[in-house]
Amino acid sequence: MRGRALFPTAVLLLVSSLACGALGDGEGALEQQEKFASRACACPDVACLRKVQEAQATWISEHGDELVAAGLADAERLQAATDKTAGCVERITKKQAAEVTGEAPASSDRKGGKRKGGKRKR
Repeated sequence: MRGRALFPTAVLLLVSSLACGALGDGEGALEQQEKFASRACACPDVACLRKVQEAQATWISEHGDELVAAGLADAERLQAATDKTAGCVERITKKQAAEVTGEAPASSDRKGGKRKGGKRKR
């Protein structure tokens, strides 16, 4: 019950912080997240991705308030940077896994495991 009483206070604090700029520079945080996305996408392997992710985690721990401001200022742009990073991480990890196992990476062009032409051969 006490948590419900604190919610309006938390909302008021958040709105006040935004109005006063206390949450930091949202634009700078957006630019930083876009830089992290570009760095991740430029990685040739998982080891490089880990370094980028560690740097990003450190930045977030030091600038979390700015990241909140960024999300409130332009959620679509922040989500686009997040989606770009996630897509590159998936691509790089699949590629490296395929290299380790000796298998060809799964093609994203094939849907439902069907061959081109539709029907399976028996």
